This record gives sequence, C-alpha cells and structure tokens, in this order.
Amino acid sequence: MEQCRWKLGGKPLAVRLLLAWCWSATNGVCTGSRGRYTLLEPIELARSAVEVASDRQASDIVLLDIRAVSLLADYFVICTAETERQLRAVVGAIVEDTENKGQRPLHVEGSIESGWVLLDFGAVIVHVFTPEQREFYHLERLWAQATTVLRMQ
Repeated sequence: MEQCRWKLGGKPLAVRLLLAWCWSATNGVCTGSRGRYTLLEPIELARSAVEVASDRQASDIVLLDIRAVSLLADYFVICTAETERQLRAVVGAIVEDTENKGQRPLHVEGSIESGWVLLDFGAVIVHVFTPEQREFYHLERLWAQATTVLRMQ
C-alpha cells in the first residue's frame, strides 16, 4: 500500500489532515511500489520542474507563488515550448523526473495537439504552452497579484 502519495496544498481539509498525519507519522519517508522515497516540498517540486523545463529548452519560464491569492495550489510553473515535439519532450521529462522522485501528477489536462498541457501535482501546477496558446491565455496577467519567484527568458 502506497503511503503519503501527495503533499498538502490544494486539497480539501479532511484530506489535508489525513496527509499531514501520514507525513508526520512516517517522518516524510514513504513506501510504495518503487521502494522508499522522500516527498518533495512544494517549492522543491516547482524548482525541479523549472530545471527540467530549462534543460529541455523551454522558454519564458515563470514560477509564481500563488499561496496569497488562491487556495487552488501553492505554485504555478508556466513555460513555453516552441513546437509540439518540444512540448511533448518537456511534459515527458517533467513527468519522468517527478516519478523518479516518487511523485506523480494527480491529473493531466490538455493535449499536445491543443498546445497546452497542465500537470497537476496538487500543491504545484505546471502549465506548458505553445507560443500561440501562451499569448492567448496569458496566465501571468490573470495571476498578476501572485508573487513572481523566478523568471527565465
């Protein structure tokens, strides 16, 4: 049985309490089908996604701290992939990296063909856009009150 699968951010109160107990009862060390691993703090997960996106040549990477303006999550990572092929590579690399660290996306929305893929890790939400979709949705403007933690051109 897999314990402590998700971190606390963005969950209903009952789930948060259960996960907080699980986290403290195991000292942050969880066991699952892939062995033992330590859960990442949301900021560590967000920074890891930024690093992987950068390694895959994503552009205009932004890390937003949305804790003060939303209960939805703690952090947004927003980046641009120039082509569908690059979008697939960025998304695949982020998922692979987080799975290797013992965390999987809770939900994946969108598709490569749509030009926008959203990876929901609970406390961290990663948005990977093509340039056209990024310009159309302009999430930074929508979340303008959030704190910009990092911006990489």
